[in-house]
Amino acid sequence: EKWAMQTGMARSHAATRANLRVEMDKYGVDFAALMAVPPAVTFADLQTAHQKDQRMLPFTGVDYARLEDIDAQFSADVTNNAHGLKLHPILQQVSLSDPRTFAAVEAFAPYQLPILFHAGVCEYYIDPAEKQNESPQFGAIEDAISLINNFPNVNFIVGHAGLDGFRAVIE
Repeated sequence: EKWAMQTGMARSHAATRANLRVEMDKYGVDFAALMAVPPAVTFADLQTAHQKDQRMLPFTGVDYARLEDIDAQFSADVTNNAHGLKLHPILQQVSLSDPRTFAAVEAFAPYQLPILFHAGVCEYYIDPAEKQNESPQFGAIEDAISLINNFPNVNFIVGHAGLDGFRAVIE
């Protein structure tokens, strides 16, 4: 597992716009969806990539420390070409069943754009000092059930097909 985490981290460090463009061209990929995970990666960060390459489609995200501005933020982001919303419960440390997540989805739903959420229990950090920056249990598929059931008209994308929880996703 440690090896897989180190490989993933190395891959992330190579995730530049230039490298993405080369790989897209090499494999005939027309578009790439870029995911915001505030506060670390914001829509503004990804919008810059989109402005330089229209094939890179930015998704907005939720800054849970600034929910009072969520309506204005989503309006501005969608006006500026946000193609969807990304939720990352593990790295943002807010469960998909949390009322704050429900509030964010309710605010974004009128735009009729997809909402992609990370699904699957996993860890991102090797260093014990950094483990405080994640909540792996929030990747549980069970947390997504009430979210999906409460928003039947939203097009949800289950990221990673739930990893080891793919059977629960299928059910």
